[in-house]
Amino acid sequence: MADPLTGSMGSISASPGVCPSCGVPAVSTGPPPGANLALFGAGAGGRSGAAAAVGRPTAGSAVRVSGAPPAGVGAAVRRATPLAVAGALSGLANLGVTLIVARELSNRDYGAFAQLFAIFFVLSMPGSAVLVGVVRGVTAMRRDGLDDRAWTTRLERASQLFVVGAGLAAFGCGDRIARALGLPDAAGVGAIVTAGAAWIPLSVDRGRLQCDRRYRALAGNLAIEAAARCGATLPLVAAGGGPAAAAWAALGGVLTAMVHARWLLARAATRRPVASPASSGAASSGPASSGPASSGPARTRARGGRRPPAGLGRPRRRMAGDVVCALVALALLGVLQNMDVIVVGRVAPDRVGSYAAASVACKVLVFAAAVLGGFLLPEAARARARGRHALHQLGGTLLIIAVPAGVLGVLAACAPRRLLLVAFGPGLTGCAGALAPLAAAMTALASSVLFTHYLLAVGRRAVVLALAAAAGLGVVLLERADGGAGTARADLVVQIGLAALTGGMVLASARRRSRAGRGPRDQAWERPPPAVKGVR
Repeated sequence: MADPLTGSMGSISASPGVCPSCGVPAVSTGPPPGANLALFGAGAGGRSGAAAAVGRPTAGSAVRVSGAPPAGVGAAVRRATPLAVAGALSGLANLGVTLIVARELSNRDYGAFAQLFAIFFVLSMPGSAVLVGVVRGVTAMRRDGLDDRAWTTRLERASQLFVVGAGLAAFGCGDRIARALGLPDAAGVGAIVTAGAAWIPLSVDRGRLQCDRRYRALAGNLAIEAAARCGATLPLVAAGGGPAAAAWAALGGVLTAMVHARWLLARAATRRPVASPASSGAASSGPASSGPASSGPARTRARGGRRPPAGLGRPRRRMAGDVVCALVALALLGVLQNMDVIVVGRVAPDRVGSYAAASVACKVLVFAAAVLGGFLLPEAARARARGRHALHQLGGTLLIIAVPAGVLGVLAACAPRRLLLVAFGPGLTGCAGALAPLAAAMTALASSVLFTHYLLAVGRRAVVLALAAAAGLGVVLLERADGGAGTARADLVVQIGLAALTGGMVLASARRRSRAGRGPRDQAWERPPPAVKGVR
């Protein structure tokens, strides 16, 4: 994977161009400044003003560009693959632990286990929404030449104080919460609520990693969280800890991931060279930074301790709207993911166990898409800040999803009963006929998840209306189904329609970007701090 924060820069001389595919300054390994620059992998729109100033590349004068990840679907696949692998391994580990825990616990205890992790799922949504706001806010600040570190540091401190307050309240009111939910005891309530609250500071740190495009480090963070949680759950539950032990294991996994993410960010900060005012001025003297939109002086003011430009407050003001929009969108995606099981449990309670088994087997695709959103979200936000689209990156994530979706589709069509028998035992194979349409439906929903992340990254909040309409229509259609394969087919119709609608919104947004082209502010794009060898 071409990680822009790793790899040697070699002997470079600054070129006055900006790579149109990733926004990183184009630097050459041989020709002097002013040489023709071979532009590659352009998204939508024409060349930047800086690139136009140096003219078209002539034959034999192509310049190798370093420091910028290559464009194209293939490059996007390579850069997103570590996240996909980490997400797949985490999903398989979670599924395996769930199956083992289901065999270890009684029906009553397994129900409490499911309730506790449903609480965690709900409480983690604000953290995932905050991540969207962080990515968009940091991207806007870097585009304007502002230092984002003070802003994100204050956000981290506020979220950490919230974790402490939420944890104290949860442990103090655990008995009341347990009685309200019908849990057998309050042993795991405080731990699971604290874990859900701790998802917010963890999301802030992960958002910073995404903005720096450190996808390998982010993949390692996902793997460490899953390993810590699963590695603690199995022995604690086997020792008789019950659902409370699993809740404490979830809290331990989140806290371990928080410590690891903070270490990654601190390690990168200590190894980055600090730019001097002289170097900042030199950087702003080239053609790309000339004019009123130059980011060099603004960057010097922000990092030199003097009063920042007035634009600093803009990401703060818009973050609340981004977070609310993302929260509603993620909640609607959760409804679309689980509404079939909820409706079946109401209209055909005798089939809900078998149907849920078939549904769970297919929802691994949705989890994988959510993980790949960690790659697509910052890429689309950066592209939007430059007035371009990120269809190459979107295509790469869709190709990655197509691989497990194809395997699952073949198995669901050829041997659905055997697949459910191996995974869940003979008692939950009654809805084997629903496996194939459910696999197709979850493939469509996984695509919708990626489209939604793209649209949230570029600020297209109308996607919330599309998700709400699909959820409402889905409930109506599922209510009229039979609770088995008919329910799965109705869900498939809804999910295909949603994928077509959100995909069309993505294409419409990309066409608008193409017509708009690039403005002067996009030429002043703020890159992440320079890389240091050995930091990932």
